[in-house]
Amino acid sequence: MKFNAPLSGVVVACHFVVTLVTATDASVTEGTPEVDIPLFGRVKGSVTISQWKKRTIYQFRGIPFARPPIGELRFKPPEAALPWNETLDATKFNRRCPTSSADSTDEPSDAFDTGPLEDCLHINVYTPQLGTNNASGFPVLFYIHGGSFRVGSARDFRPEFLVDRDVVLVVPQYRLGPLGFLSLQTEDIPGNVGLLDILLALHWVKDHIHLFGGDPSKVTILGQSAGGAAVTLLMVSPRVQEGLFTRVIAQSGTAFGTWVMDPDPYSDLKRGGRGTGGNHVVIQSEAVGEASMFLREDPGISLKEGRFVRVPLMGGITKHEGSFILGNIYDIILQTKKLTNDFDYLSHNLTRDTLDFGGIEDPTGLVVQTLTEKYFGHGELGNFSKMTPGLVDICGVSLLKASALRTVLENSRVQPSYLYSFNYDGQFTMFGYGEEVDYPFPGGVAHSDDLIYLFPHHDKNLSDAELAVANTMVDLWTNFAATGSPAPAAGVESWPPVSGERGPYLRIDRKSTVRENFLDEYVIAVTDGFQFSSSPASFRSFYTLFTIAISYVVHLLP
Repeated sequence: MKFNAPLSGVVVACHFVVTLVTATDASVTEGTPEVDIPLFGRVKGSVTISQWKKRTIYQFRGIPFARPPIGELRFKPPEAALPWNETLDATKFNRRCPTSSADSTDEPSDAFDTGPLEDCLHINVYTPQLGTNNASGFPVLFYIHGGSFRVGSARDFRPEFLVDRDVVLVVPQYRLGPLGFLSLQTEDIPGNVGLLDILLALHWVKDHIHLFGGDPSKVTILGQSAGGAAVTLLMVSPRVQEGLFTRVIAQSGTAFGTWVMDPDPYSDLKRGGRGTGGNHVVIQSEAVGEASMFLREDPGISLKEGRFVRVPLMGGITKHEGSFILGNIYDIILQTKKLTNDFDYLSHNLTRDTLDFGGIEDPTGLVVQTLTEKYFGHGELGNFSKMTPGLVDICGVSLLKASALRTVLENSRVQPSYLYSFNYDGQFTMFGYGEEVDYPFPGGVAHSDDLIYLFPHHDKNLSDAELAVANTMVDLWTNFAATGSPAPAAGVESWPPVSGERGPYLRIDRKSTVRENFLDEYVIAVTDGFQFSSSPASFRSFYTLFTIAISYVVHLLP
């Protein structure tokens, strides 16, 4: 049985350090680290302890990198923060960016809750060293949180795992929902300002991370879900200057998923009154002005034409990505319309509506026909419980897995690129994101489950076996940030870069293994532990047909 693990963390009790001066602009006195940031002011942080090495981590939370986006700055590109006179207390998290979620006002005890509600453009910095003890500084991990560009917070991602190694972790906040992504294609409301927030935070890192022991010439941008889309959007944005980042990790999301872009922001605005507008990235017209421009063309075109930042890339997915999406379909379509036992609907319309839900058009019906024939065995159509494994695979492939493969393959033509699938089934899950869910199916190794092993969470004590998986993942992620190659790592002797159309790739599990055919992950819910009338061999013979069909819809073919 799994237990839901909320996305909030816990600060581990720590030992204090007695007066250590590391540079002329950084000091630690009685456990209170302080850093002078030129042009801004002095900040005071706190300390915590890492997971394995029990090293001291200096943490600075809620440093403003932009002015509050209120008044005339609402919906506009961010402007750099103004300087402050007194020492800034960076010992607690600052406000979340406003969201449509009911928990957006649920502030933990270690958070400030004063100031304007929209004053949220802050950055959290976690480092094992201050100043310039290390002449070259440590590699920097710049993590962008997910949440469909609607929800999420930087405070949910704690340092005790990753900063156990020689890296600096930076987690920015950015505007969400309509405040960050509503677009009228005008200078007043251009859209994509949440992405411009992230870009300004990256420039802040470039200018100031050396004060926190980081190397500004060795910045890895990484993100999960919408954060994965954001890091790959940064790769194709004309606003990004060469050298701003040197490596990319995209977890369970890329810019080339059908759910990322809004092709018609005006229609989206009309839907906004019902709570669905302004949550997508838009391609911007010249009318928005140069200062607001983040994206000029479809990211898929940029990728195909080679107009993107060429750096080493690591990308991957979780085993049962689709369970999260199927949960949404179950809530929004099946339960709302009372269709869970409607044989005709389940047999003839559910697969089509599943594609529609993900924004995938199928004008010829070819994809629906192919998926229906190959994912559902005799006697399964019309029975939701029997269809569930196939639906989980369909959702996962069409919205996340296919675009992950495409992204890594395209980048592998110009830079070393690494592909993975996270398949470890531990005792905790992010399925439901801490909410009680009552689905007639489990989450499996769900969307976001990999984060449990990169960032510690409260109400969760990992077993020794789970900590071993976490140790492996931390090794892989931090090795890649340091050298551009994830292996060797604990439990993983080698992980070769992608060299063909299907791999190789690393399947991360209790015992991680290098495998050759990533398309095995396209049918994993059906073939791995679920009853299905067709044999695995029949699925393998279907790979080519399926790839062509799904590629036609989501533009996977080069």
